[in-house]
Amino acid sequence: MRWIALFLALVLAPALAAQPVPYTLDRDRSLVGFSFDIGNDEVKGNMPVAAATIALDLDRLSRSTAQVTLNTRDAVTELGFATEAMLGASVLDADAFPTISFQATSVSGTLAGGKIEGQVTIRGVTRPVTLDAQVFRQRDTEEGDRSRLSVLMTGTVDRRDFGADGFAQFVGPEIRLEILTRLTRS
Repeated sequence: MRWIALFLALVLAPALAAQPVPYTLDRDRSLVGFSFDIGNDEVKGNMPVAAATIALDLDRLSRSTAQVTLNTRDAVTELGFATEAMLGASVLDADAFPTISFQATSVSGTLAGGKIEGQVTIRGVTRPVTLDAQVFRQRDTEEGDRSRLSVLMTGTVDRRDFGADGFAQFVGPEIRLEILTRLTRS
């Protein structure tokens, strides 16, 4: 009986002690996209990632973690005047607040349909946000290969919640997020 207990302890201990696996963000192939409405027109833009620390446990998503910092000064839209207004003092105020940060507080669901809850800080104001997420193997990877992944996250924030309420007569309050990240196991 002692041998069975020892055997089970040796076999199960590594599995129980498994930690989330660190992944590195491929900045060149990742896109933090957003869109908003000016009147009846949708305007799209993107913002580069300044830093990211990501660790995933694909078997127990609740153990996954993520911290991401975005560079607001280099955010762009498809319209030059909209970019200038967005970076100005009444919206992102990029000179005073050069970054947006996100800290995941919980991850739940499945790889095909999960939720990432966290805290986002924009203009020095921190509020909760929930993103829908899906995890995929990247092209040219074998089934079961978890070394290169793509994560698609979508959600919305209300810019007024962060004091980014400039040009309200022209620009809608909802900012739609579509974030595609490419990750490589570190």
